[in-house]
Amino acid sequence: MRFKRWIRRLIGKETPLEAAARHALEYMPHAPKCCMSSSPNESLGMPIVQTEESTLKEGDIVLRHLTLDDCIEVLRDVAGVDMYYVTADKVADYLLWFAHDKGDLLTNLKLQKLVYYAQSWYLTLYDEPLFEERFEAWVHGPIQPALYRRFDHYKWNPISYHPARPDLSMQVEEHLTEIIAVFGDLSSYALERMVHAENPWRNARKGLAPDEASNEIISRKDMVACCKGLLRNAVPAA
Repeated sequence: MRFKRWIRRLIGKETPLEAAARHALEYMPHAPKCCMSSSPNESLGMPIVQTEESTLKEGDIVLRHLTLDDCIEVLRDVAGVDMYYVTADKVADYLLWFAHDKGDLLTNLKLQKLVYYAQSWYLTLYDEPLFEERFEAWVHGPIQPALYRRFDHYKWNPISYHPARPDLSMQVEEHLTEIIAVFGDLSSYALERMVHAENPWRNARKGLAPDEASNEIISRKDMVACCKGLLRNAVPAA
């Protein structure tokens, strides 16, 4: 958890890979104190991490001439950190980047539905959330409030913001590309009708009038159950 909190603070500054590599050893349990050498690695053009021998004790592992690439591997293999930390904003940026790259347009409400289905199906297929932010059961469907407010000034108009392609893992990019292939051609209204007919949104709004405001959180368990139900219905019995 310490690694994940640390990487969150780095979002928007140095890229997670670069920053994590530079500070990997500082956060390694029982690692000897290290310092960055001012001399670059001639073959890689990177700084070198070297140990201060005076700080070593018997039994310490000596990590000499450790490059940034080596530090990245430390985080991936020893700490098990996902270096491509995903947020709802990064998912939205990828969807917007993809749409603009293909000459398509997305409104705020359609973007919300695509991000919602990206989360739902990632939870189902990989048994873990794509990102940590939660969805609320608003009148027009599942909404991630902070993401919605980010583009609220576009109202019902297509989002003209052109983000750069975000840094995502190949697995996440392939997942989002598949979400676009399945849901991207549907209109915002068609997607709204779909989520209104599904249990996650309906369960979160039990007892509420159709036009009544709500900030009830949509259950991730309900999201997974809904997708698994669709999978069962789609696969013919043997």
